[in-house]
Amino acid sequence: MGIEGPVINYGGAIIMDTRTDRPIYTTQIPGEMVQDILSLAANRKMHVHLYQGDAVVYEKPSQYSEAYVSRLGLPHWADPAIRDKQWQDVPKILIITEDEKAKELIPVLQKKYAGKLKISGSSAGYIEFNHVSAHKGSAAAILAEQLGISPAQTVAVGDNSLDMEMIQWAGLGCAVGNAQPDILAAADLVLPTCGDMAVAHLIDTVLLKG
Repeated sequence: MGIEGPVINYGGAIIMDTRTDRPIYTTQIPGEMVQDILSLAANRKMHVHLYQGDAVVYEKPSQYSEAYVSRLGLPHWADPAIRDKQWQDVPKILIITEDEKAKELIPVLQKKYAGKLKISGSSAGYIEFNHVSAHKGSAAAILAEQLGISPAQTVAVGDNSLDMEMIQWAGLGCAVGNAQPDILAAADLVLPTCGDMAVAHLIDTVLLKG
């Protein structure tokens, strides 16, 4: 998009400055938790993707990994020894599985890792793990403070559970029309769907007229 400046990545785990390609803020999953998640995925025969910098590491290629990295255009590689290594500096882990299995597991894992990890699901079949303090709301708050902007001066737009804290934190929290039901319920304003130019609608009818 050619946008330069700070960007919140990995569900709020990292704030990157695209002008310098350097992180402004980072959180990492503790090493022992990384090993626990890798074992969990192996025991349940689920496909796990571990982030290192802006790259994705997985045990072996699969339809899930190929589709994921192809869609996002991420650097990636397979590491058959992924479960045998002591990983450091891991901002996010993604498990991809069948949608119904993910829906069943997310609340179970949220209870199991309460106070230890932030667990959410942004898309069908996704189970996403971050540091317990990492979410888009906390990242937005940190960035706003650095820029001298109050919450009342901010606007957030989202569509899935990764966006919940950000929508709740922002002065104006918006959901696109095709957002998940809980996001629609939490929003101050519901916009048209993504396909109907939701952000353009927000800018033209709310922000520029405000």
